[in-house]
Amino acid sequence: MEEKTFVWTSDLNKRLFQLRFDNDWLFKKKKQPWREFYKILLDNGFPEEMTINHVRKKWSYTYDMYKLAKKTKNKSWPYYKIFDKHFGKSKILDKYESWSDEWRLKLILCISEAKEVKLEDFQTMWRTVERAMRSQDLPNDCCIQDMKGLWQHIRTTFNRKHRLKMKKGAELTEWPLYDAMIKYFQLYEPDYLINLEKETAGNFMVRQRNTSKYCKKKKDTDKNGEDDEGDEFQWSKHITETFIQTRLQNDWIFKQRKWAWNDLLAIMIEEYGFPETLTSREISRKWASTFAEYQKAKATNNKSWVYYNLFELYLGEGTLSLNPLIGCK
Repeated sequence: MEEKTFVWTSDLNKRLFQLRFDNDWLFKKKKQPWREFYKILLDNGFPEEMTINHVRKKWSYTYDMYKLAKKTKNKSWPYYKIFDKHFGKSKILDKYESWSDEWRLKLILCISEAKEVKLEDFQTMWRTVERAMRSQDLPNDCCIQDMKGLWQHIRTTFNRKHRLKMKKGAELTEWPLYDAMIKYFQLYEPDYLINLEKETAGNFMVRQRNTSKYCKKKKDTDKNGEDDEGDEFQWSKHITETFIQTRLQNDWIFKQRKWAWNDLLAIMIEEYGFPETLTSREISRKWASTFAEYQKAKATNNKSWVYYNLFELYLGEGTLSLNPLIGCK
C-alpha cells in the first residue's frame, strides 16, 4: 500500500529519463540492473517513497510509447525530443535487449517444463517458472513481470518469423529461438500454430468457412462492402489476445485524440500482419465488447474468463501487473 503514495511529476519524469540515458552503459553491462540504477536515483535526490517497481514500470511503459511515437512519426508526444536526442540516430533498442538468447532459451525451456506438468493455475505456473530460472542464477532484480513481458515479446516475434518462413522459405528463418518455439507450440499449443498458419494465407480458409453463414444473412453476396468485413474475418483466441495486447500497449494514443482506431489499425496491419480488410470501426466494436466482458469478469471475480489474466497483466493491481499507474497515484 505504501507504493501508492508516490506520484510521478513532470520534473521527476524528465530527470528519470535523463539519468537513464546517462547511465545507459549500466544496462548494457549488466542484466536488469534496476537496483543499482535505483540507488543512483536516490543519490540524485529522488524521494525514498519511490520504489524499484515504480522506476521499472515507468521506464518500460514510456519507452514503449516512444517506440510507437517514432514509428508513427508522432513528434507531438511530450517526451519525443528528449528520447529522440538519445535514440534518434541509432536503431531503437529492443526493450529486452539485456536478455541474451541464452536466457531467452532458458525461459522457453522452463515454461515448457511447467506446461509438461500441467499447472493449470496461472499464478502457480509463473511461480514455478520463476523458481526454475532462479535455480539457474537469474539476477534477483529480474521479476515475474519481466519474464511475462519477455514471453509475450518472444511469442509475438515467433508469429512474425513463422509467417516469414511460410512466405519465403525455411532458409530465410535465421532467428535462433525459432526451433525451440516451434517445438513448444507443437507440443503444448498446437491449435495456436494451426490457426496462425491458416490465417497467414490471407484468411482464405476463414472466408470459405464463413461463406455459407454469410449467404444466409446477406442477400447481396457478390459485393464486399464495409458491412461484410466482420463476417469475413474470424477473431480466433490468439488473434484476440494479440489485439488486446496491442490496444493496451498503445493506450496513450487514445488519450491524445478521441478517435485513434485508424492509427491502431495501421499498427496492427503493419506490425502484426492483420488483414487489410479489417476496418477501424470493427476493431472499435471488438474492443468495446471485449472490455465490457472484462469489466463483468472483474466485477464478479470470474478469473476463469478466457482473457482475464491478459487484462490483469496490464490493468490489474497484482504482482504480475505491468500497469504503470499501479502504485503511482
